[in-house]
Amino acid sequence: MSFLRLIIIPISILIFVEFAQARDPIFYKGARGLGMGGAHISAVNDETTVLINPAALGKLRGKYFVVDDIEIEMNADTQSLVGFDYLRGLYPQKVLDDVNSQPDIIYHLKSQVFLSYAMRNFSVGLYGNAIADASMDPAGPTPFNIDYRNDVAFVLGFNKRFMEGRFKVGANVRAINRRELKGNFSNFNPSLSVSSDGAEGVGIASDIGIQIAAPWKALPTLSAVLRDVGGTKYSIDGFSDSASDPEVTEMSLDAGFALYPISHNYSRFTITGEYRDLLSGNDLKNDMAKYHLGFEWNSYDWFFLRGGMNQGYWTAGIEFAFSKFQLQIASFGEEVGDELEKKESRNFSLKFTIRF
Repeated sequence: MSFLRLIIIPISILIFVEFAQARDPIFYKGARGLGMGGAHISAVNDETTVLINPAALGKLRGKYFVVDDIEIEMNADTQSLVGFDYLRGLYPQKVLDDVNSQPDIIYHLKSQVFLSYAMRNFSVGLYGNAIADASMDPAGPTPFNIDYRNDVAFVLGFNKRFMEGRFKVGANVRAINRRELKGNFSNFNPSLSVSSDGAEGVGIASDIGIQIAAPWKALPTLSAVLRDVGGTKYSIDGFSDSASDPEVTEMSLDAGFALYPISHNYSRFTITGEYRDLLSGNDLKNDMAKYHLGFEWNSYDWFFLRGGMNQGYWTAGIEFAFSKFQLQIASFGEEVGDELEKKESRNFSLKFTIRF
């Protein structure tokens, strides 16, 4: 198969997919991608590739044994409420108490951890998160609104390289225990819990990714990831006695590109863009919600400067990378309004990694 055909086939598939707006269904987001406008499927090249685009496992240059990869994400309003108690997002009742004490804020708190072993073409890991978004409408009969998710997932990924690595195909398999609580509740419900008011279940999910890199200057790269192939149902009984299953995660398709211009031997750039969830229906009216553009400047492989646009809002990030640990910081905006009024939540992400 010629290299030109390898490029034309995936582009032809994407042309006939409807471009419309819907909720972002992505399973994992990290500080690096968030600092680059949320565009990451073509740029990712570390241990998180197994969750973002398994085809990028073919780009890994070494072996990574990650023993500590903790990331905290929130906005300024939430930080003023929770202080350094970042694990409050694990408990919906505590989230309710926080929002009830300051009902005019947008509450966003996320914590995640990913322990893994990764090498070229293979990765295995254990991932966990707790994500809580909440708000209050004191005038309503059920004023407390929450969107809570808690995942624990075992993930296995592999990749195959063709044409001296210019064409890569990868896949992952995830076994996920998901706890979910969504809806409107009384602002003084003392027994709010996933067991009584939410859902829990185990699902088996899989993503398939491709990357095509042209053998030209700046290495133009096209990527696509088909997520939750066939849809992911969480219908296997979980650890609690919840009577219902979490919502099905519908299959989605992301497409992206990247360029890698080199300024000199110890400095290089990544310029990348992404369009998210090409398979969705027309659920969101914000035309910018799925566009993600970003860049990264890498100096000596130890200092990284990032920026971009996420859903029409600016993003920025920095990283200090050493042989055994990394520190990443990102600021990004997300749309939390509706089709009538745009509203930004300005979030911050801090990630610390220890790996060998």
